[in-house]
Amino acid sequence: MKFSKYAEDWWVWGKCPYIKRKQYLGQNFTKRTADEYKSALKNYILPFFKDCKLRKIDRALVEKFRSHLIGYTRENGQQLSANTINNIVSIVSVMLQEATRLEYIHRNPARGIGKLSTRDTKKRDILTRKEADRLFEKNNISKIWPERKHYILNLLASTTGMRLGECLGIQASHIRKESETANTSLRLNKHGMISLV
Repeated sequence: MKFSKYAEDWWVWGKCPYIKRKQYLGQNFTKRTADEYKSALKNYILPFFKDCKLRKIDRALVEKFRSHLIGYTRENGQQLSANTINNIVSIVSVMLQEATRLEYIHRNPARGIGKLSTRDTKKRDILTRKEADRLFEKNNISKIWPERKHYILNLLASTTGMRLGECLGIQASHIRKESETANTSLRLNKHGMISLV
């Protein structure tokens, strides 16, 4: 059996036997997750494995697939993150594990290949005053901040030290115009939402 035949109803909500079995066993599996997995199958997994016979997929081929993903460049010019690659390989592993359970193959060749390190190796530091000033220069606003709300939120956060939740929760009534201050004491309301007092 070719991988493309095996993958026909995979991750299709309401059709995928794997999801139906999970739900039957009382395990949670959301439509959103199914849609994300279906997208990964369509965009990354099927183009690579579609013509492979299920029994011919071995560990070397799965590792070759992972290497393919490492070198993959999206339409926007960005490469896939290590997290995304790990998630895609994990989806392949689930599919191959199910093929093992159904006795289409003897063992899962994706099992035990390990994960890519997701540790950020870039050194991050706080912005210098000059870098921060450049972010908020009037002639750079439309270039750096395509949406004005992001500019306003970041300017507010950088000049006040407020966190995102505080910035999002602030209302005109919280501003004291005469002293140019805002009361930002936080509390949870009865709906579990952050509100400012």
